[in-house]
Amino acid sequence: MLSDSELDSLNNLSRNVNLNNIISNYSYKLISQKQINSIITNNNIEDRLRIMDSLCPKGFITLTKPFFNKTLDTVFIEINEMPYSCLSGYLASYYYINNDWIIHD
Repeated sequence: MLSDSELDSLNNLSRNVNLNNIISNYSYKLISQKQINSIITNNNIEDRLRIMDSLCPKGFITLTKPFFNKTLDTVFIEINEMPYSCLSGYLASYYYINNDWIIHD
């Protein structure tokens, strides 16, 4: 069992991951949660879809920031390919093996 300070440390590590650097290496566009919240709050459903389609014409998914285990060799990320629907996403786990992150099926 992890202590509160260990959980806080892992939580801070997750918060400090900069997804902009990772995503930009793969030609993806990262839209902030703040921007998404603004679109949702200030528009009806049709306008939301139109705006999101204009921002992301090839579609979009949502990702949570990664959460690492204590030894930093496993990371969990929630991925949702149908955001804003009543369906939940899935939790992907990656393992650091031989200097590479491998998804666990």
